[in-house]
Amino acid sequence: MYSSRIKNEDTIVEKLSRLSTNLARIQDFAGGRFDIDCSPATQILVADDLVAVFEELGCSVVKKEYLETSQFGYRGIHLHITGVAGRVELQIRSKLQAKWANTFELLADLAGREIRYGHLHESELVNYLVHSLHELSDGIYQLAVSEDKLDLSFQ
Repeated sequence: MYSSRIKNEDTIVEKLSRLSTNLARIQDFAGGRFDIDCSPATQILVADDLVAVFEELGCSVVKKEYLETSQFGYRGIHLHITGVAGRVELQIRSKLQAKWANTFELLADLAGREIRYGHLHESELVNYLVHSLHELSDGIYQLAVSEDKLDLSFQ
């Protein structure tokens, strides 16, 4: 499944403040996500294929892999693509990674977006839910890696 998104003004202002950066350094004003039923190994192959295609088209691509080490629980591969038309971020996620991210985003919408960046919440319940979701993210990754190893052993 593919979905696209454009950052809204509030999100851009929050990101500039949080990262103490300037507008020219933000890579993900616009972006897309590929949520596919795949393993981490396949995600890497898909990302590498996309990098090759975009580079062949004359774009500059920076690949950031958040699989083994998550970004505050989020997992996937991000491609920061710069071409003549501008910059875009493509994310390649497994379906489980996408479901996890959507669940965490829902919690952040309810409890406050700062939980997305490791900030503690005033509610112990929210902190427990954040911790539990981070453990779930780790478990999803470990399960996917184990499935990859099983697939390789039967080939």
